[in-house]
Amino acid sequence: SNEGGELICRGFCNGLRELLRKYHEKICYVEQLALRNPKLTVGKVKFHLTEFQSIFEALSTLVLDKLEKKSCKGCQIIGLVHHAAHFLNSDPSVTLAFESILSHCHIVWLNLMESWMCYGLLTDSYGEFFIKERAYNLCVMKQDEMREDFFSSMFSKEKPGNSILSEYEWKA
Repeated sequence: SNEGGELICRGFCNGLRELLRKYHEKICYVEQLALRNPKLTVGKVKFHLTEFQSIFEALSTLVLDKLEKKSCKGCQIIGLVHHAAHFLNSDPSVTLAFESILSHCHIVWLNLMESWMCYGLLTDSYGEFFIKERAYNLCVMKQDEMREDFFSSMFSKEKPGNSILSEYEWKA
C-alpha cells in the first residue's frame, strides 16, 4: 500500500504478524531444545522448521509477485490470498496459514459490510469497499425541489429511484 493505511491491507498485516508470532514461538522451542541437548543436529532443527519454509516461500511469491506488482488493495487482496490458499499449493500447512491471514482480512471486510448493511454507513475512507456512495449536488436544489424529488422517487413505480440502494452504486 502506498498510503500505508488501507484497512484490508492492515488486516493482511495482522495475519502476517500472527504467523510471525507462531514462527517466533517455534524458534524459541528449537532454541530450548538446543540448550537442553548440545548435540542437536541441523537435521532436527530443519525438521522443526520445515513447515515455515514452505509457508514463507508461498508468502514471498504472493507478496512479491502478486500484491506488489499489481498494487492491489481491498477486496483484490482478499481474492489473491484466497486463490493462493486454495489453488496455488497443495501443502496443508500453507493453506492453513493463508486461511488464517484471510480470516484477518475478512474481519475488516465484514465490519465494512455490517456498517453499510445494518447502519447505512459507508466507512470506507480508502476506497476499498465494492460499493461507493453516489455524489449528489444537493446544494443546487432548493428545499421544495428536494422534498418534491424525495416524494416522487419514494412513490415512483420506476425501479431505480424506488430503492434505498439507489443512493449507492457498484464500483467498476
